[in-house]
Amino acid sequence: VADARISNIQKSTDKAMSYTLIRNSNRNELENLVHYVDTSIQTELATIRQINEIASNYDAKHNILLMVDWKDAREGVLTYDVIDYIKEIINMHHIYLKGLAFNFMCFNAIAPTEEDVKLINQFITSIEEVMHMQFDVISGGNSSMLLQMLYNDLGKINELRIGETLFRG
Repeated sequence: VADARISNIQKSTDKAMSYTLIRNSNRNELENLVHYVDTSIQTELATIRQINEIASNYDAKHNILLMVDWKDAREGVLTYDVIDYIKEIINMHHIYLKGLAFNFMCFNAIAPTEEDVKLINQFITSIEEVMHMQFDVISGGNSSMLLQMLYNDLGKINELRIGETLFRG
C-alpha cells in the first residue's frame, strides 16, 4: 500500500502490510519513516544519508526508490547525476536501492508518450549495465501513464502509482 502521508501509515494495525511513502519526507518524519515504512521515494542525498544513519541506530534496512526527473521538472535527480547518486547509495549499509521512480504531469501538463516509455527503458538498461545491477522496481509514473499501459508494452516499468483514478476513472 502506498500513501503520501506517514500519519495514515502509522494508523494501520496490519503488520503484514508493506507500506511505501510516495512523497519526500521532512526531517521530523525520518524516525517514523524507518519504523513504519518499508520503502520510500527519495530525491535528496542528504535525506538518504539521514535515513541510513537512523536505520543504522536500529540495525534496520530501509528500501528506497530514487526519483528521476523526467520531463516533469517537479522533483528528482537529473538524469546525468543518477549514476553518482547510485554509487553513493549502494555503499550505504542500511539503505537498499530497490529501484527508480519517474513522474509525469505533476507540475507540467506533458503526458507520457510511447517515446517516453522507450527512452525510460533505454535509460534503465544503460544504468543497469554501467552499474552491473538490476532494479527490482521501476515505478514508471502515476495515473497519467495508464493509457501507455493499455496500448504499449511498458518494458521494465513494473509499477505505476495510481491514486484516485482507481476509484474515479
